[in-house]
Amino acid sequence: MISRALEAEILRLHHTEHWPVGTIATQLRVHHATVRRVLAQAGVPVVQKIARPSMVEPYRAFMVETLTKYPTLRASRLYAMVRERGYPGAPDHFRALVARLRPRPAADRGVKSAHGSFSLVITNCWHAVPIEAIMSLDIDKGSCHDQCP
Repeated sequence: MISRALEAEILRLHHTEHWPVGTIATQLRVHHATVRRVLAQAGVPVVQKIARPSMVEPYRAFMVETLTKYPTLRASRLYAMVRERGYPGAPDHFRALVARLRPRPAADRGVKSAHGSFSLVITNCWHAVPIEAIMSLDIDKGSCHDQCP
């Protein structure tokens, strides 16, 4: 519960100074939901944000197609390609958009090690197994070689 004086100050800052909710909340050290509640109780209409299209929207199909075809293509190279097609945005924001659009690799059954072998989980044991040997393993047997329990 906040004091009547704080409610009055919130209303004054909103009506006379035309401060937005976030500024009022920051300056008065209250939560933005508190400011919104006080304004709603006073009958102030809720301001709806206008959803506007992203600058990248006209280029999204091209970006998805290119990333699907070349999933490891660097964002800077894709930025140059889209920039040639008329994209007006900055490269920093573009990198974040590419990260959301980039296809994710499928999960592997194991983890490839630095030595080119493949680690495979079988009955709670981790062993470096050459890739050729993985195909011949009898997983139902419960062990990957003679040293496993």
